[in-house]
Order: sequence, then C-alpha cells, then structure tokens
Amino acid sequence: MVVELKLYEGLTLSLVNVYAPQPARPTEEKEKCYQGLQKTVSSCMRKGPTIAAGDFNARVGKATNKIEKEVIGPYCFLPEEYDPYINFKDKVNVENLQENRELFVGFCVSNRMAVTNTQFRKQQEKLYTHINTDTQPGVTPLQHGNYSQIDYITV
Repeated sequence: MVVELKLYEGLTLSLVNVYAPQPARPTEEKEKCYQGLQKTVSSCMRKGPTIAAGDFNARVGKATNKIEKEVIGPYCFLPEEYDPYINFKDKVNVENLQENRELFVGFCVSNRMAVTNTQFRKQQEKLYTHINTDTQPGVTPLQHGNYSQIDYITV
C-alpha cells in the first residue's frame, strides 16, 4: 500500500507500507516481494521523497562492511557480540534468516535508503520489535535470542 502526500509544486511524499515474507517462506516468494517493492519504490522516488516502512522480517544487526555502513546505523538491537541466530542453530533456518537480511540490506543499498531506526541511540530494551511466541515472561532481551528487531523505517 502506498500513501502519497502532495506537498507543493508537484513534489510528493510517498509512504510505502511493507510486509515481507517470513524467513521460512520460499526464496521465489521473497524475491517476488522485493521485485514488487522495488517497482513501487522506483515509481515513488520519481515523484519525490519516499519512505518504506514496515515488517521486513529481517534481522539486520550491525553493518558488516563499508557499503552496509552507508545504510545501517550503529544503533541496532543486536550488540557486536550477540548471536542473532541463537535460537536457530540448524543450518536451514540460519540460511533463511541470512537470506532475508541480504534481501533487505540489498534493497536499502541499491536505493540508497537509510535504515533510520538504526541511526539513533536508544536503550537496547526499546529496540526490539518482535517477541517469539514461546518467550517466557521475565526473560530480558539480551539473555536469550527470543527478541529481535525486524520492523524498519527506510528513507
């Protein structure tokens, strides 16, 4: 879904709502989602500033190289030493999670869109956007891999 706000002199601010497939979904479904998102964002960017926000189902963590640092800020939910895949030790689940990360970060890099909720310092406990359904009450985010940041705002 896209909401377009006419600003002035033909300039339009576009807000794109995103819900990307979960990690276990087939690769083809994920790629089709990002192809559609790319088409939508490209069209919106021709009209003016564009914000894509929502559930990207990607665990980004810290930037791993210079190119990623151009879009991912230093304030992610996962600190340097934290394993984003702690609850997903089998190879297939880890690969699915990494695939979602690669698709999301690749989208941001190719569109030069910053992941804005990684740009501002917040307490770690206020950065997660998803809690696994089997998480026990009283478990803090950094004790276990039951919490994650999968919702983002890109500009």
